[in-house]
Amino acid sequence: ALGVDMLAAEVVLKMRRAYPELSLTCVLPCRDQASRWNEADRLRHQAILLQADGIVCLQENYSRAAMLARDRYLVQHSDCVLAVFNGSPGGTKYTVDCALQAGRRVVRIDPLTFERTEDFGQIRLPI
Repeated sequence: ALGVDMLAAEVVLKMRRAYPELSLTCVLPCRDQASRWNEADRLRHQAILLQADGIVCLQENYSRAAMLARDRYLVQHSDCVLAVFNGSPGGTKYTVDCALQAGRRVVRIDPLTFERTEDFGQIRLPI
């Protein structure tokens, strides 16, 4: 997705130079995800996909259900969720809630203050 997701992917690709054991798997909600984006973002997205070690595509065309399926897939295939999250409703909140319900460790980073907190179920700890 646009924003933190693509930035995180680019960080992994840069870190992979020093740590070749790192891998990047991109999980696409749909094959046409980037079709509505501006050209610069589409090119950036394509460059990431070309360097990825794996790509999982959950369905062909965009739908709200595809986006939520992607979020659930990410949680199901994670031990820990790192979320840049301000608490507002939306896809990131949905993912954080799914992760907590699944018993995953969730590290939240406030996008304004960069304060980090860690959640595991109902327990919230400052880091």
